[in-house]
Formats: sequence, structure tokens, C-alpha cells
Amino acid sequence: MIEVYIDGSYTPSDNGAIGFGAVIYNNGIKQKRYGGKPPNQTNNNNVAEYLAAINTMELMEKECLTEEEILIKADSKLVVNQLNGYWKIKKGDYVEYANRAKELVKKFSNLRFKWIPREENLEADKLSRIYPEKK
Repeated sequence: MIEVYIDGSYTPSDNGAIGFGAVIYNNGIKQKRYGGKPPNQTNNNNVAEYLAAINTMELMEKECLTEEEILIKADSKLVVNQLNGYWKIKKGDYVEYANRAKELVKKFSNLRFKWIPREENLEADKLSRIYPEKK
């Protein structure tokens, strides 16, 4: 099974710095860590969290992992509950990104999302803060 810890960061006090990070494990062995700064115009926390999910799923698709059992762990209840289908996508700056993420989810045969406390997501959080983009 592939487990992925993801996080997005948005720091309004730092001129709207935004970034994302992910740590990927395959059968309990760390395979990859990455972070990035998204090229977008709308910076807020929900957008950052969704960009972490989107970039992770795009990477998994590119690496032909759409048929694998994948568990994505995140500390954003909004992202986890919306992508698992428990909560509706309503309105706000994040909606475009949420809809893109929902489309990506459909490409995977065995993908789930699990909420975890922030304390269990420190490595992905740290990676999300390495690559900030100033608005």
C-alpha cells in the first residue's frame, strides 16, 4: 500500500506565501519527499491544501500508480471530507481546485483520504514551507 502525507501552507503575514509538500511511503518505506510552489493567483489556506492534493494525485498518475491502493493523509478536514464525498463543495476561492481534485480522484481505482492531526503531519508541513511563493 502507498501512504502519502500531504500539506499545504499559506502565510498571510508573509505577503501571502503559499506552498505544498508531500511524503510518500510504499509498504512503510519512505520513497519520495517533495515540495513546491504552485503557479496560481488565489492564495489562501484551502487553496494551498487542495494544491497539495492535486499535485500529489498528478504525480501518482504520471508514475502510473492509478491502480494501486493509495491512502492520502492530510490535516485538512475540508479536503479529506470533500474528496471522500462526505461534505459538499460549496463556494469560495477553493472551489475550482476542489473540482479539479474531484476529477483526479476518479482516475484512481483504490484511493482514499484520511484526516490526521497536524502533529502527525510535520514532515509534509515542513516541506510545504520550503517553497513559498509570494503573492
